[in-house]
Amino acid sequence: MACQQLHGPGRAADILFLHQKVDQIFQQLTELGAHDQSSVPSAERPALNSLSESELEGRGRGSTGAAGREGLGEADHGGNGVGSTGHAAVDIHLQPDEADQIEGAMQSRMRVQSRTGCIIEQVERRAMTLNELRELGGIIKAACSSDKWVDPKTGEGLLPGQVTLYALIHNFVGPLTALEGVKLVGLSGGPYKKGQHVVQAAKRAIGTVRDDSPGPDVEVDLWRGHFCLNAGPVCLDGVDAGTLERVDVPTSRSYKELIAHGPLKPSWYCTHWWGEPVLDFIACVSEHASGRRLSNPSYWVCGYANRQNTVEADIHAGDISQSAFYKAMGLAEGILLIVDKEVKVFSRIWCDLELYVNLTDSKMLLDMVTVPETGTGLGALLFPGTPLPNET
Repeated sequence: MACQQLHGPGRAADILFLHQKVDQIFQQLTELGAHDQSSVPSAERPALNSLSESELEGRGRGSTGAAGREGLGEADHGGNGVGSTGHAAVDIHLQPDEADQIEGAMQSRMRVQSRTGCIIEQVERRAMTLNELRELGGIIKAACSSDKWVDPKTGEGLLPGQVTLYALIHNFVGPLTALEGVKLVGLSGGPYKKGQHVVQAAKRAIGTVRDDSPGPDVEVDLWRGHFCLNAGPVCLDGVDAGTLERVDVPTSRSYKELIAHGPLKPSWYCTHWWGEPVLDFIACVSEHASGRRLSNPSYWVCGYANRQNTVEADIHAGDISQSAFYKAMGLAEGILLIVDKEVKVFSRIWCDLELYVNLTDSKMLLDMVTVPETGTGLGALLFPGTPLPNET
């Protein structure tokens, strides 16, 4: 398959194209009366160097915090619920299928429990190998249906080709990386019995009590979603136990740390929207590695590099230059822009920032890849920013 150059040799043309594209999207969203926090009219948009890390995250792609889930509010990303937006619970009682979801989550967890992993303190060195990404694709295909993965917004069952990064973190990565569960502080219930079902319906969060406890605080094994503040009541076996004051995560890891043998410097940094199917993302990365004939490529992906349950610690709010995102871009040879079918990647502030950094750095490469048929994981098309091997 013939590859095409993205914009030609001039970086100025790239920058102009990006700015025009972003302004066009913001204008369209404004005309539609969109109110999503990631969609700020250009007249109200501050300069990039005036935005704090937390402000960018609230408007961004939904790339941090154990959920940032599409449809659940992009700003309620924090895994511990700090700064979360409120969501009224439609039904505070345990749903009939939630016990099945707990059983399915246990099965999902067993799929990687044999890995020893390691702690990697430098977030920017938590890159994924191509094989690790492909293995994750295999887990999605094997676990999605049998382990009863659900859409974090609707609660409906998913097929492997429907699993977005939002859904993957809700069903798998988020619960898996809270190694000792979470501590729910400020509830009015108790005493608690080991094994009781704990549910926060507004977040579709499901857990079970770890050990008998007098209350009112309770330690919970996390099986689905994440518990957070300002998101409605928490119920134990269908009984309202009040609202949360705080959520503690004693031991939080990133997905990369669960499967890693050691730190790994990224050769490429992935810019993408979390709402694309993960299998499409993996197909895009595979096509990129094949097209560039990379033997051992490594890709930095925020969803797997950051500790989703305690993401604030990884982000270093207040100074973008100290963030893992910025440092990882500095280590990478270039950015791989993965364009979803709806081209939403250009409407995410974080993604725009990453592209801005890339396009103002003459030494950094920029490749673009996409999958025309969403959800298939097939037919990825690569548009390199520089000629490929044996290409003139």
